Amino acid sequence: MNWEKLYSFTGKTIRHIHLIQYDSFSNKLWFSTGDKDLECLMGFTDFDFSKIRLIGKGDQSWRTLEILFEKDKIFWGTENPNGCNHLISLDRQTNKQYLLGKFSAPIYSLKKISCGYLALTPVEYGVGDIDKKAHVWFSSRLDSGNWNKTLSYKKDQFPLIFGFGRLSFAGEIGDMLFFSAQCLKDVDNSTIILRKQQ
Repeated sequence: MNWEKLYSFTGKTIRHIHLIQYDSFSNKLWFSTGDKDLECLMGFTDFDFSKIRLIGKGDQSWRTLEILFEKDKIFWGTENPNGCNHLISLDRQTNKQYLLGKFSAPIYSLKKISCGYLALTPVEYGVGDIDKKAHVWFSSRLDSGNWNKTLSYKKDQFPLIFGFGRLSFAGEIGDMLFFSAQCLKDVDNSTIILRKQQ
């Protein structure tokens, strides 16, 4: 297999790339980087990385692990272990940011499901991790600011070198939602099935 370098961030401008995601509405690749304030960038590019456009940079509001794309807006949750974390939207036309909700920990994942949306937060033990539990949050609307805890688990007894306590969304089949659990008390290495209410 042959690999070709398409683009490199110069010098020590970033620590690492958090995501590269395809946006079907714009036919662009979006990216986010981190971790310190000046290393946090968000933008998009063509497939060959010849034209890069930065949307924002310089603070933790641009640090994320997953973007959810809609026609008129994009949405993401911040991944800041040392401060407040928010759900944010960006208007595609005006490039204006809106804070939609505050969360008790970094937001690792934001997913659209048939009946609404999920946000998943881990246990990292940072300042931004308030209640030391991993959660699955649910809302029927992204812009409602009304998020309910659906699943919650404490970190297991092992130190953080074995991994953060987290829940990962594995998929949706019919009325069932599937999650995998890592480094969480009583459910480590388990699959959790949640049934949607009719």
